Amino acid sequence: MKTTKTMIIGAITLTASTAWASGNLNVYHWSDYVAEDTISNFEARTGITVNYDVFDSNEVLEAKMLTGASGYDVVVPSIEFLARQAQAGLYAKLTRAN
Repeated sequence: MKTTKTMIIGAITLTASTAWASGNLNVYHWSDYVAEDTISNFEARTGITVNYDVFDSNEVLEAKMLTGASGYDVVVPSIEFLARQAQAGLYAKLTRAN
C-alpha cells in the first residue's frame, strides 16, 4: 500500500505541470485507495481541480483504455495489467520534461 501511494504521488507530481496549464487533473484509480482529504489537500495546495474516477477491476480499466483517448492524466492499474497495457501502447511515457 505504501509503495502504491508513493507511485501515485510521484505520478501526480510529475503530471502536475501539465495539469497546471489546464487547471485540471484527470485521475482513474481503484476505489477506496486514496484518503478522503488527499484530493482536497492537493487542490488547495496547487489550485488544480482533480476529476477522480474509480474502477473496481482491471478488466473495467482495460476496456476503457482500449477504447482510446480516455482523457486521463494518471491511470493506476495493478502491476499484472500494467506491463501488458504499456506494451499495447495504452500509456504515454511520463518524463520530467512533460
